[in-house]
Amino acid sequence: MFLKIVCLIGITCLAACDKPPVSTDSEARQFLEMNGIFPSRPCSIMPGPGCVSLGGIRKKTLEGVYLLKIGCKMCSTFRITGGTEPRHSVASPHSRGMAIDFVEAAPTNLEKLLTDVTPPSGGVYRFGIGGYWFRISREGPAPEHWHLEVD
Repeated sequence: MFLKIVCLIGITCLAACDKPPVSTDSEARQFLEMNGIFPSRPCSIMPGPGCVSLGGIRKKTLEGVYLLKIGCKMCSTFRITGGTEPRHSVASPHSRGMAIDFVEAAPTNLEKLLTDVTPPSGGVYRFGIGGYWFRISREGPAPEHWHLEVD
């Protein structure tokens, strides 16, 4: 059922891929926005603090944030605040397209969902959905946000 959902929303099914496919910034934004997830302004239009680049992000990472959003029925708007922009170190999962940062309008709702699924270990929640494994944690200080890595 999961692969059918993924194929229906326009993402290439990943089951047969050896190397994870990546998205351009515009492809990633289009996918996120059509699924009610809103990235901050693109770095290509206005570089600097607060911009988000999604070029090179793995489609699996985009699918992961989408699955998390639809799995959290009580969550409201997700806004993407970090992707593959150069302010992340070369060794960072961000620079490899494996991580995304976001804020959720009511973060306690997401925290409740995560705590119900799995207790945190060292502040990091680890869980699996539909063959995907996630690590998610709160980061900050300003702005405080969620950091999601998809294996």
